Amino acid sequence: MAYERELDVALRAVHRASLATKKVQRQGQDKGVSDKSDATPVTIADFAAQALLIGAVHDAFPEDVFIAEESSDILKGNADLLQRVWDLVLSVGPLDGLPVPSTKEEMLDLIDLGSKTSKEIVESRTWILDPVDGTKTFMKGQQYAVCLCLLENGVQKVAALGCPNLLYDPDTPLVTEDIVDTEGNGIIVGAVAGQGTFFVPLDNFADHAARRTAKLDTLPPYPGSLRFIDSEESSHVSKRHHEYLYRTAFPHASHRSATLSDSLWPEDVWAMQMKYIAIALNAADATFRIPGDPKFYASVWDHAGGQLILEEAGGTVTDSAGKKFDFSKGQRSFADGNWGFVVARSGEVHQAVLKEVQGLISSGLKK
Repeated sequence: MAYERELDVALRAVHRASLATKKVQRQGQDKGVSDKSDATPVTIADFAAQALLIGAVHDAFPEDVFIAEESSDILKGNADLLQRVWDLVLSVGPLDGLPVPSTKEEMLDLIDLGSKTSKEIVESRTWILDPVDGTKTFMKGQQYAVCLCLLENGVQKVAALGCPNLLYDPDTPLVTEDIVDTEGNGIIVGAVAGQGTFFVPLDNFADHAARRTAKLDTLPPYPGSLRFIDSEESSHVSKRHHEYLYRTAFPHASHRSATLSDSLWPEDVWAMQMKYIAIALNAADATFRIPGDPKFYASVWDHAGGQLILEEAGGTVTDSAGKKFDFSKGQRSFADGNWGFVVARSGEVHQAVLKEVQGLISSGLKK
């Protein structure tokens, strides 16, 4: 099958990186938190996972290029943090037959393969990765994702997302921050363009017979009763505009707390990639974003892979203008390209939500 080797490498790479991040959580110790220039947190798990992901893929496909969130600058100026990252990388070692960097310097070089934006993304095979999507909730022991996606000519072809804390039951699907897999290592969700979406326990990811197809129902729920998923604390969300739509356009949508009459916010999940997973696994119906800042554009690693997984399961993704996301420009964000988003379990649900979002935007966002 097409991309069989790429999927195999991606699954093994995400499996090993996921176990490394879970190890940090289970140790219950200081996670080595530091702040980057954009004031977002980064931990030893972020750095180690990025080195492990890039190391695995680079060894298998040395001509491919990378776009990733982290750079090694912080580590180069902090010997203690560098040592802790190195120890974590060594602690998982050559799991799944994957290589391990031989020196700290090699590890730093691997990390930085992802911090240089490729200008050949249209013509090259490019891997986009987010070692820990949801660092803020990772630090709390809640949901996060280890993300890897292959682009070919700017088009998503292979996705592997590790969800190490996701305790998922397909009979009663639920994705929430506070229900966590403490005994196992969560699940991994994968997809190949044109071949569908599947999920399997991370502890059993190599067992092809254990993989279960993720396929969304074609019959959408009534738009007013949609199960939304959102990020109430996100600084990138215009909370008042989101609440306006929940109150006026979707008054019967499921809200986080049925006992609080003034609580309009739906299920609150921080990581963007976990929202894609929630909808693809039928734990939610839709999400959208109207940014509070008209100049805010999302990072490519927050969407690459998750979009392929959702679309291969039958879902629909566009920006707030109804355009497909453009990964072909070789940029680390969708600057001046895709603003906001609407994500839904089906085309019908997508159109219903998009209509309300565009109506509010066209009114000048003065509600």
